[in-house]
Amino acid sequence: MGNRRGREAMGERRWDGREAMGERREAMGSDFQSVIKTQGAIAHRSPLTARRSPLASSPGFTLLEALVAMLLIATIGMATFDWINSSLGSLGRVQAHHLRQQAIRNALAFMEQVNPMEHPTGERKMGPYSIRWESRLTEPAKDGSGYPAGISLYKLGLYDTHIRIDINEKNIAEFDLRQVGYTQVREFRINF
Repeated sequence: MGNRRGREAMGERRWDGREAMGERREAMGSDFQSVIKTQGAIAHRSPLTARRSPLASSPGFTLLEALVAMLLIATIGMATFDWINSSLGSLGRVQAHHLRQQAIRNALAFMEQVNPMEHPTGERKMGPYSIRWESRLTEPAKDGSGYPAGISLYKLGLYDTHIRIDINEKNIAEFDLRQVGYTQVREFRINF
């Protein structure tokens, strides 16, 4: 400190870098100003970019990026799981409907052979199916008409038949069917 006061007392000017730059600027002109501006831009870097650690430039994920990636994967996985679950549910419903329709077709084919006047109730096992029916006369039995004229050999009646289809003691379908019942009441005779 004492040395500094002595210099000021002697009239010496203290060396200041800013004053020296100003004198140099005047001496060098505009080229020097562009160099100084460039150097100033380098010298006045942002504190965030100036203090980068060596790990910051290494490749990899940050914790936030990993969490966002896990969140996206979980969201996509849940949506995919929901879609698969609903597709499997739809597939199960379609298969159950197909099984029901197949059982109804088989029952209808079987009931074409059943005469409700001779077998008004019954049960039949057909593979995995169990078919039960119960017939009720809706129109009284009448003699049929023969061709070209006269009375038929058969007596006919109209029946409402309730059919129930089970698989492994579980009801899968019930429906009603209108059938014609018949029985032969006369013999065929030729008169000569």
